[in-house]
This record gives sequence, structure tokens and C-alpha cells, in this order.
Amino acid sequence: MNMRISAVINTLNEEGNIADCVRSVSGFADEVIVADMHSSDGTAGIAAGLGASVRLIPRRPFVDPARNEAVSFASGDWVLLLDADERLTPVLAASLKRLAASGSCDVVEVRFETRMFGREIKYSGWQNTPRKAFFRRGFVVFPDDEVHAHPAHKGRLVSLPPAGGRILHLSYRDIGQFVRKMNAYTDGEALKMRRAGWRPTPLKGAYWGLRHFLRRYLLQQGWRDGGYGFVLCALMGVYWFLA
Repeated sequence: MNMRISAVINTLNEEGNIADCVRSVSGFADEVIVADMHSSDGTAGIAAGLGASVRLIPRRPFVDPARNEAVSFASGDWVLLLDADERLTPVLAASLKRLAASGSCDVVEVRFETRMFGREIKYSGWQNTPRKAFFRRGFVVFPDDEVHAHPAHKGRLVSLPPAGGRILHLSYRDIGQFVRKMNAYTDGEALKMRRAGWRPTPLKGAYWGLRHFLRRYLLQQGWRDGGYGFVLCALMGVYWFLA
């Protein structure tokens, strides 16, 4: 059976990323939808010029609350969900096509090849975070108000091994970009913890910051990423202290 595939990309001021992201799904998806949160740069125009259908949606402090609305624009049987700093790789595209045609699953978890600060990060806690990135339309639902939320799903779930391909994630270019995004994300983390009944204190903040640094740097072997791993783990410690 010929299954139509929609590629859905969430954006906000991503003119440096969006062209390569759209091109990476060319030939894979039957339609490309860019759900743009009223970017003030050229993101929407670049995407439209490459043939994507651009839909404007309200701006949110972080991307997670915009996922469901973005996916609602898709008309395909299957949806591939990407961010503008992510790329579909040829090996992964072939694997996802086979899975969609096989009828053996409804949701596919995909792993990432993450690049930060100009190099691949293989450890530091970033290597074990698969995402439900490919699914039958209607089979995955995202929480509307949580940062880094784990979406609910129904149906048959398959976790694709790394040999089946990975999404290339061109994450933070430099420390400045990390810091600029940190405030919005830590606001979201704080809200999530407050709803879960947490009551913060400066001592708890210091404890959680140190705990996250040590867990990522030692237990998750961030030291194997060299100086880049140390900086990343330290930044994540600061992230959780602020949250």
C-alpha cells in the first residue's frame, strides 16, 4: 500500500537552518509543512521558496506546546516530526520508508547523532534519548504545556536501532546560543517541577546542579567527549540549578 508521508517542522527564527532541513526531507515526504511561530527573520520566506507549506502559529516560550498544532496541519498517513536544526539522513529515510510500508508498527522511536559546539557529542547523556519522531497521524499526542515533554502514544511502538539510521541534530552552535535559550527552558522546567509538588530552596538548587553535572560527566561518561564534554556537563549543571 502506498502510504503518504508528511514532514512537519517547527520553527522560530531559523533562517540559518531551515533550508537544509527542508532539503533533507525532499524526495522522502509527500508534503512538507513548516509551522512557524511568527519568525522575525527570513525563515518563512526561505521555506516557502523551497516548496514547503508555511503555517503561522502563535509564539510560545518553547517548542513543545506547539507540537500538536503543527502536526494537525499534516494530511499524510505518517508524520515525520523535525526541528529546523535536525536533518533526515538517507539511511534513516530508507528505514522509515520500509517500516511505513510494512504495516508492522504505528510509532517509531529514532535516535540522534548530536553535534554541539562544532563536534559530535557521543556521551554526556545526549546519546540515549530516542524520540517518537515518526508515527501514524493521530497516534502520538504531546502535552500542551510542558518543556521536554514525553508524548503519549497508542498502537505498536518500535525503537529503531542506530544501524537503522539516526536524525542528525545540529544543536547549539556555541555557548552563547545555549545561554540565550536556557532562560525559556528553565522556566518551563521550573513550572513542571512546581506542578509535581517540588518546593525549591537554594540548597536544593545547588544539589541538583552538582548532581546533574556529576551524573552526566561521570556516570554517562561525559569525560569521553573531552573538553567539550566537560563544558556541556557544566552547563547542564547550571541549567538545573537555575530551574
